[in-house]
Amino acid sequence: MSTPLVLYVDDEPDALKYMERSLTGKCNLIGYTKVDDALEAIETRGDELDAVIADERMPGMTGREVLRVALERNQNVMRILTTAYA
Repeated sequence: MSTPLVLYVDDEPDALKYMERSLTGKCNLIGYTKVDDALEAIETRGDELDAVIADERMPGMTGREVLRVALERNQNVMRILTTAYA
């Protein structure tokens, strides 16, 4: 069984740092703080992704929109939406 490939996008650098710490050794994590970079990764590696985790509130695009793009690229990708807002 291969190690899962997970894309994480959150405009907060600290959130990315904490996610990297949490998932070290559990998966291959590709992390971005810019939505455009995450979209490029979805375009180029979308068929390889096992999961996409996205923060809801980000400049330029919501996490739901990022997850929708990921699903359009890969019907089998697991999608997780995070938020720090109630």
